[in-house]
Amino acid sequence: MAEKKLQPTIGAQSQTAWALEECKGKTVADWEFGTVNLGPKCHMSERIILHFTDGTRLKIDIGSNAQNVSWDHKGVKPSDIHADFLAVLEK
Repeated sequence: MAEKKLQPTIGAQSQTAWALEECKGKTVADWEFGTVNLGPKCHMSERIILHFTDGTRLKIDIGSNAQNVSWDHKGVKPSDIHADFLAVLEK
């Protein structure tokens, strides 16, 4: 097991942190996790959807700059780039 001091830390708060703040105290009833079908010209990505007992949902998507990279690097297509989650439960 990796030592905690080697684990990455959060450097700055995300612009969408408000959505997580709204989830404090909610109970997760179910969840979905899988790849997102964005189309053949887009990068492969993953999504997590948390379903809460009050009927609300939190969708967490991966964003990327795959299109920008393809513009700057000849021969690279957005569909060549994959973005994914690495879920880790720390105990």
